[in-house]
Amino acid sequence: MTRNVVIFGGSFDPPHLMHREIAQALVDQGYEVVAFPCGIRSDKDVRVDPAQRATYADLTFGKIPGVTVDLTDLEGTTFRRTVEVDAYFREKFAGQEVEIFHAIGTDLIRGGATGASEIQQAWYQGKELWNTLKFLIIERPEKPAPVEDDPPHSKRVHTCSRAISSTDIRNRIATGQPFEHLVPLCVAEQIERYRSYRSTVFKSVFSWEPSELKFLSVYDARNPKAVTLMERFAPLCDPDHATAILVIGGDGMMVDAVADHWRRRLPFVGLNAGRRGFLLNDPESILAGGVLPTRFDIHHLPLLHAEIETESGERQEVLAVNDVWMERMTSQSAMMEVLIDGELVIRPFFMGDSLICATPNGTTAYAGNAGGPCLDIGSPELALVGVAPARWLRWNYSVLPQDVVIEMKGLEIKKRPLRVCWDARQVDHVTRVCVRRSNSASFQLAYFPGKNQRQKRMQFQFPDGSFTNTKS
Repeated sequence: MTRNVVIFGGSFDPPHLMHREIAQALVDQGYEVVAFPCGIRSDKDVRVDPAQRATYADLTFGKIPGVTVDLTDLEGTTFRRTVEVDAYFREKFAGQEVEIFHAIGTDLIRGGATGASEIQQAWYQGKELWNTLKFLIIERPEKPAPVEDDPPHSKRVHTCSRAISSTDIRNRIATGQPFEHLVPLCVAEQIERYRSYRSTVFKSVFSWEPSELKFLSVYDARNPKAVTLMERFAPLCDPDHATAILVIGGDGMMVDAVADHWRRRLPFVGLNAGRRGFLLNDPESILAGGVLPTRFDIHHLPLLHAEIETESGERQEVLAVNDVWMERMTSQSAMMEVLIDGELVIRPFFMGDSLICATPNGTTAYAGNAGGPCLDIGSPELALVGVAPARWLRWNYSVLPQDVVIEMKGLEIKKRPLRVCWDARQVDHVTRVCVRRSNSASFQLAYFPGKNQRQKRMQFQFPDGSFTNTKS
């Protein structure tokens, strides 16, 4: 049986109730819907951090049965035109009985009968697309078009009668007018939390006062302390109505939980049942007081995106919470070129055990153990750290802006085989890895008020306990 798949593309900046109603109506009419936020356009102003757009898209469409959210274009570094998007999905569904439609509004086809529509005049290869693609035309009440303007392979679908504009929503937010009635409630809450569309400066730390705490829980069942804490918080666990993700264990448990659940776009509240617990809260104050705080300090943190290439030519894209590193597989030292934004930076090459690219939260893990810097969590930086680098390099680590692209290329790989690791995963026999901040993947880390990372950072750098100042 042929599946009818609709590519519902748009900037979704932000997505609103009309977008959600369109997606739901298409599902009700028997279509599978792929919500497809477009990539970053060089001819458009960047209004919010791309990861926020990804968050809003997941929250708007992610819980509608029959709708999936594809963040591929938003994650990429270049904007893909419709002809490229169509080719991407044809390759993705190759070998399956799938008929692909592209959802468009009547505003894009006005004047089509005379060849004057926006698609025919302004889109790349627009005239060819007009005659070859299959379109579902969403009737926009504020911008109607006669049926004579319809493309040859198209049909109209009735989805909703309301007219909402993302531009109007952004203007409302910027000028302090009410906007909450135009977007899903969960999106409105995130916009308020991030203070989005009010400034071009991205706010990475903010306060959160949940009206209700319901948890999806993740805990280490092998850890007796974690099991005891889990029993205490079991009455608050309600996965179907969760407002946060409760993680009980060590830092590794938090990293795994983020990797598994970041697309839920809920804050992660950690309780330390391990050792250092850099990413978690101290449970002793909870055990003493008997209740969770009513306010949290939230850090909005990006994940790393890595593109890995193996000796066989296979490519794999992965996401990492803490770090990505390339390391030697045998007793032979690793040898690699290191490029930042395409420029060779360690000359003539790096030689050592491994080379680590770490987020600020990852600098207290492997990178920190290798002698790298301890970065303030949430800071707009990455750490590049060498493990046992050759002495003649006279280099151990560098602190880099978060928007750089770091590329590691293996040299003499037959003699010196390499692997790439990220968090607790790995791929052997690699030739290259390219690492950058993810455009779409991020998570929210919640700390008890006044218990942020300042003291933990100091204690990490002065491990003898000499730093005891509790000022936050």
